[in-house]
Amino acid sequence: CVNFLVFPIERSMARKENFGATLDVTLAGLSAMNAAFAVFGFAIFGGATSDIVTNNLGSASGLTAIKTLVCLDLLLTYPLVFAAGREITERLLLQTPEPPAQSGQDSSRVDEEGTGFAGIE
Repeated sequence: CVNFLVFPIERSMARKENFGATLDVTLAGLSAMNAAFAVFGFAIFGGATSDIVTNNLGSASGLTAIKTLVCLDLLLTYPLVFAAGREITERLLLQTPEPPAQSGQDSSRVDEEGTGFAGIE
């Protein structure tokens, strides 16, 4: 679920040339954490592990609250997934330029693409 943040993070980086390596390390770390979570979950629940995570909790106290919070989380974060796509579509349809440099960035310098959005080193 980090894909929707890729464009804003890249745009705000001070050293955009490091973006590829940073993304690789970040995704590798997230993959390792997800794999560890899966291993621990399987170790705790064993072969009876259900695909639906909340079913593994049985009749734990507060299960309804947990399911409600999961639904609320999905409802509130779902629009964020479309943020990058919306931004690209708006830029294409409205033919708007890249946003101006953020505060703390030196917009007088020119980056590799010649856009003038290079950050402070």
